[in-house]
Amino acid sequence: MPLVSKHFDHFEVEVHSTDVQRTIDSAEGVVTGMFKGYPNKRQFVDIHILDASNEIMTPNSGMFPILDIYMQNATETPDYQNWYQTKAVPLIAKLEAALGTPVTSMDSVYDLFDCATVHRCHNMTIPFSEQLAAETESVYTDYYIRTYSFPTPAEFGRYSIGPLLQVIQQRMQNLISGGKSTKLYLSAGHDIGPILSFLVAMELPVTHWPSYASMITLELWQAGNREYFVRSTYDGEVQIMSACLDDTGVAAEGLCSWVSFQAMVQAFQPPK
Repeated sequence: MPLVSKHFDHFEVEVHSTDVQRTIDSAEGVVTGMFKGYPNKRQFVDIHILDASNEIMTPNSGMFPILDIYMQNATETPDYQNWYQTKAVPLIAKLEAALGTPVTSMDSVYDLFDCATVHRCHNMTIPFSEQLAAETESVYTDYYIRTYSFPTPAEFGRYSIGPLLQVIQQRMQNLISGGKSTKLYLSAGHDIGPILSFLVAMELPVTHWPSYASMITLELWQAGNREYFVRSTYDGEVQIMSACLDDTGVAAEGLCSWVSFQAMVQAFQPPK
């Protein structure tokens, strides 16, 4: 039995995006692809958007200033300083030599990585070697893992992904309780959040920077005895969330018991 109808039904499907044109375009593309041809007439689809000051799909230091404090403190630890000197500084020197221009910060490294990614996407020649582009991606990914993990992945995650998890749990609870008919929520976000913020907070493996069209799913499952479970996937691969690793409810399909999922989300609730 299909999860949703072949035609778009706003009672079944709810679409969200950050207030950025490229994610709005992504949301429109996904909806168009999923429901193309059903029906054969013009149909309006609401895309729900929050102001940037209230956004919870990406880490929001305006809402939670402690995020900036954690990220700054992360860069002052001896472990980070050692990593920076042994990994980032050599990379910056290579980039400067290749481009003939100063590379002054990790933000500049990101700009160059983003530039290379966009060039590849449009089949254009990148301004430095593929090997250097791969090294840039590796170092920048590691930078985010390190800063998103301070002081611990769970503590940073309380503020970076916790508010979104609260909303997701409530949506699932509404469906379980029969309070709302929405079966599918589509949210168009960014690589730094909710993709990376979720992966790091859940202590899931991050082997590369999230590519375009990467997707995380949180699925509500129901067993024959009406017991509920939650399963997570990343780009189609089942992921076992850290809070469920020792849970007896975890089955071969990576299912996490509803009780364990609720407890995990509660632990990620930021203080008021």
